[in-house]
Amino acid sequence: MACRRLTDLYLAAGATRVVLPYNALVEVTRRGEFRAIDERRWHANDPLLLSYHPQGTLPHGHGSERSVVDEYGRAHEVRGLFVDDASVFPS
Repeated sequence: MACRRLTDLYLAAGATRVVLPYNALVEVTRRGEFRAIDERRWHANDPLLLSYHPQGTLPHGHGSERSVVDEYGRAHEVRGLFVDDASVFPS
């Protein structure tokens, strides 16, 4: 199940807890502890999976006049910020 794999990935990368998008709080704090995930049943809109920004809303290009990020996802206006999601799909 994707929730198990992503939870394990986040914890392996250094997260101290992972809160899953279920209507009731489901939290995992240790790698391999999937009981909270496995015991949840899937219902309509639980877990709630949605996107808050449509795909392709952050144009990428060479200058900040017509784009938000460069071709590598580096923000023009915020040093050290990279955007790596569906909002920067190329047109």
